[in-house]
Amino acid sequence: MTQLLGLVVSTMLTIILILSIYIFVLRPQRAGAGPRSKLAAFLEMYYEGFINMLDGLSGGKNKWAYAYLFVLFNFIFINCLMPWIGFESAATSIMFTFPLALITFIGIYVIGIGTMGLVQFCRHKYANPMELVLQFAPLISMSIRLFAATLAGAIIGNVPFIIAQGIVGDEWVTEQWVLWMPAIQMLVMWVWKIADTMLSLIQSFVFMTLTVIFWSMDTGPSWSKTVRTSQADSKYRAMAREKFETEETSVKLYHPYKFNEEEEVDNGN
Repeated sequence: MTQLLGLVVSTMLTIILILSIYIFVLRPQRAGAGPRSKLAAFLEMYYEGFINMLDGLSGGKNKWAYAYLFVLFNFIFINCLMPWIGFESAATSIMFTFPLALITFIGIYVIGIGTMGLVQFCRHKYANPMELVLQFAPLISMSIRLFAATLAGAIIGNVPFIIAQGIVGDEWVTEQWVLWMPAIQMLVMWVWKIADTMLSLIQSFVFMTLTVIFWSMDTGPSWSKTVRTSQADSKYRAMAREKFETEETSVKLYHPYKFNEEEEVDNGN
């Protein structure tokens, strides 16, 4: 139940963040106005920095997907912060991480076929026969990585309380130690929550980065078939011209006297 409530709350917070970005950043930019408050300036700095980071990761490919990648990162990270307000993160369930990884997995084939064409994509994707099995690696690794990391964080966060309950009844535990036990538990819990927050930030970034990389690796020349055909024709013409020049050069190297005689005849005429 706490997972479901955490999912609902994190979804609402993500929607609020996206609406804030649109109201305070995107809409003023379209109108040619700058930020009017410190909050708007912070949101603009955060959004622009994120977009610049995506440009560096993807090399400028798939800019249409930047909005989804921005939402993906913030949604995962906000969901992992739910233990701070008393809810359980939905990322501790494989039913949360698997659909997100499935979107990335399906996107590989949608982008690849859409930008290369079916035949060229199959040649590119399955040049190595092992890819028939390894093609499911992104789906499995991404879903399990995020699930396992979040679940491990939740389990480790309860370890101090489990240890305390186990040693309170031992003979060597003094009354003074029992009095200090709640304070020690709270200290360990807060330290671990801060560390777990940093790990959640890293896991969110890794998940988003892998999505960018997998999509960029299978991005072809263009979504337009006409553009792809034109680029392919230009490429083949360039290859044929290069091959012809290479063959002509090799013939001159193997038959230098023949070409010298032809040049002398031409000069004589």
